[in-house]
Amino acid sequence: MESKDNILIIDKDIKFTNSLSNYLEKKGFIAFGVRTKELMLRLFEANTFSFVVIGSLPNDFRIIDVLETIKDVNDEIRIIVIYSSISEKQSIEELHINNCKLIPNKQNPKKIYNHIVSHEEQTDVEPVYEINDEVLYFSKFSFSVSQRLLTFNYEKEDDKTVMMLTKKEGALLQLLASKPNHIVTRECLYKNIWNDKRYYNTRSMDVYVSKLRKYLSSDKNIQIINRHDIGFVLKIKPNK
Repeated sequence: MESKDNILIIDKDIKFTNSLSNYLEKKGFIAFGVRTKELMLRLFEANTFSFVVIGSLPNDFRIIDVLETIKDVNDEIRIIVIYSSISEKQSIEELHINNCKLIPNKQNPKKIYNHIVSHEEQTDVEPVYEINDEVLYFSKFSFSVSQRLLTFNYEKEDDKTVMMLTKKEGALLQLLASKPNHIVTRECLYKNIWNDKRYYNTRSMDVYVSKLRKYLSSDKNIQIINRHDIGFVLKIKPNK
């Protein structure tokens, strides 16, 4: 997730709102906390939000009204709703609101942050650890899956660099490069490359990620970002 995204927190508990706002701002977001409908509407008029976190609402707030307002403003805004009971969860699910993720009760700021990151970036990745003739192109690199050849500056014959990756390096890069700017979960990597999750596999994965970072370091528009306890993102910025 890029820094300085705006997040709106709607909750009547000032202590909770301040705690979450402070944590999110340390992570690079700009967080706004509100308790009234009027302030929420004013903020929507003055700002563009990537996320809205909805907790315990004041008595004059109905969850359906809040969700409909968000949908009217921008139906691509991602929403986290912290529900307090199973019946509340079921009633929200019946609304079929796009980009809405439900999480139970009030969790600590770190867990809510992890939900925000995974909600924005996580995607289902189908197993792709297989030999085929696919060539993946990303930024200044190309990667031949079947030959396991990683080429930097592939469009420049007189200035290109070609590296042959190992089988596991190739499988890891294939998984990350096939879903750029999205999280590929550790569970997906364990399943498709190491077949199970054990301590030595965890350490091995981190070693292979470090190797890929070194191979890709020639291109400043590319990063492999570790989303702690969730997975990895091959972050690609547009070429200028």
